[in-house]
Amino acid sequence: RRVHGHPRQATPAPQNRRDAATTSLGHVDRLIERIQDDISRRSLQNERDRVAEELKRGDLVVVVFGTGSSGKTSLIRALLNEMVGDVGAPMGVTKTSRAYRLRLKGLERGLQLVDTPGILEAGDEGLSRGETARRRAVRADLLIVVVDGDLRASEYAVVTSLAGLGKRLLLVLNKRDLRGVDEEKRLLQVLRSRCQGQLNAADVVACSASPQSIPQPGRRPLQPLPDVSDLLQRLAVVLHAEGEELIADNILLQCRSLDSRGRDLLNDQRSREAKRCIDRYSWMGAGIVAANPLPGVDLLSTAAVNAQMILEMAKIYGVEMSRDRAKDLALSLGQTLGKLGIVKGATHVLC
Repeated sequence: RRVHGHPRQATPAPQNRRDAATTSLGHVDRLIERIQDDISRRSLQNERDRVAEELKRGDLVVVVFGTGSSGKTSLIRALLNEMVGDVGAPMGVTKTSRAYRLRLKGLERGLQLVDTPGILEAGDEGLSRGETARRRAVRADLLIVVVDGDLRASEYAVVTSLAGLGKRLLLVLNKRDLRGVDEEKRLLQVLRSRCQGQLNAADVVACSASPQSIPQPGRRPLQPLPDVSDLLQRLAVVLHAEGEELIADNILLQCRSLDSRGRDLLNDQRSREAKRCIDRYSWMGAGIVAANPLPGVDLLSTAAVNAQMILEMAKIYGVEMSRDRAKDLALSLGQTLGKLGIVKGATHVLC
């Protein structure tokens, strides 16, 4: 930013989201160069490199997200049509994130399905796994949120938070085999009503990822096949229509988050440096006031000190400023303070 001299040439506007993400990464590079703390700088650099790699990837990343054992892993198994993970009733079976790859007909990009640990589990380990799941969700191109009934308040808060970040969501009501047709229609209507304004009605679908077996007297129990056709159909529609935009939006969102984090680190650093600068020159100014009881001499001497302080503050905040401009500002500040009686008052206090 310039306050003196000719302004810089305006940067051309990005032509698309990918260009915008690349431009944002360039801003982050310049922020990283200014950060002095080694740990903060390395952390930001590592995250920047990860996002840069995301720009080069080929697969669409779909994260399956939900409470422990709501049917996330079963749903992925049904989608992949093969055994994946440990599927059972206990909470927290999936303890780490796992990624699986498949292809949808007509979709050029591959599809990465990511199974995450269950959220909202009790205990320190549950909280840690839940945080891992949230981090994966924030990086997803598309989120499939799995529930087995009406949204709990805690689940609704998570959905609202993710939708607020600009994430594209599909809400899946699992275990349809345990309900009648009327009950399913009622629950879908309730979910669509709760998520109105955050999700399209078409993005709330029902499925049965792992139907319960049906007893048959004198014969083996009948094991129905998984019913995920509604989800697959909606998934295909969304990915075919929005796949490239989903990737670009996700990368741009991560770039903006990274840029915001870098700016926060830089602003904190600048605030600390500015405080030290002001404290140092305040003591120098107080010494001048004490040594020069005549207001005119006091004003000129203080202005010289303030001019140097203004130059240092400008450097801290990345503002280009000439020494003459700093002197003008310092003199103007001194005159204002003099009119208010602050400089003269300081003389009386210190003498």
